[in-house]
Amino acid sequence: MASLDNLTIRKLHEGLLKKTFSATEVAQDFLGRIKEKDQTLGAYLAVREEGALREARAADALFASGKTPNLLAGVP
Repeated sequence: MASLDNLTIRKLHEGLLKKTFSATEVAQDFLGRIKEKDQTLGAYLAVREEGALREARAADALFASGKTPNLLAGVP
């Protein structure tokens, strides 16, 4: 799968609605990018990896329920 961190919020939302990828996959991609780049940049004081993944799984459940989530659901 191509990197998801360069997609706009709208494109992420569309992909989540179409089930092209899951919120968990998006979160994992962003967390991987943070791990890769933050060693050089030092931009993050803390990264809540477990919390981000827990929230992503909750967003995946919302998408699976058939309810219409808001535009930011599943977007890190």
